[in-house]
Amino acid sequence: MKLFKTNNGFTLVEVLISLFIFAVGVLAVASMQISSYAGNDRANIGSEATTIASDKLEELLSLNYDNASLLDVDGDGTNQDLDNDGIDEIGLDDNFGLLDEDGAADFQEVPPGTQGNYQIFWNIAIDEPSQNTKRVTVIIRWTGSDSQLHRVTLNSIKPAVDG
Repeated sequence: MKLFKTNNGFTLVEVLISLFIFAVGVLAVASMQISSYAGNDRANIGSEATTIASDKLEELLSLNYDNASLLDVDGDGTNQDLDNDGIDEIGLDDNFGLLDEDGAADFQEVPPGTQGNYQIFWNIAIDEPSQNTKRVTVIIRWTGSDSQLHRVTLNSIKPAVDG
C-alpha cells in the first residue's frame, strides 16, 4: 500500500490560491510605494519652504539696522508693553508686533520659481525683546496636496550695532 501519490503538477485550485497570495503581496508593495512617494513630496515641499524662509531671514538680517525693509511700517512693534506686564497695551494681545499673516504683516511677497505655492510674510518689532534690537519674524505658508494650510515660522534678533 502506497502512502503518497506521485503528482506531476499542480491543481488549478493550488495555482489560483498562489496567484491570489502573490497579487495581495504586489498590491501591498504598490500601496507602500504610493505612500512613500506622497511622503517624500510633502517633505520636499516643507524643506523648500524652510529654505525660502531661511534665505529671506538671512537677507533681512544682512541689511543695515535702519534699512526700509526693517521698518515697523504698521507700528505694531514699538512700545507696546508700557507697564512691562507682558500684555500689549496698544493691540491688546501678546504678539508685540509679531503678528502672522492672519493679522498684520509689515511685508508680503510670493517667491518666484518655487515648487510649492508659497506666500512669505515678515514682520518687524522694534525694541523687542530689548532696547536697540529688532525682532525679525519670517512666516511662509502654503496649501499642501492634502488641502491643509502649512506654515514655517523663523525668528531672529537684529541688533542696532552691526558687526
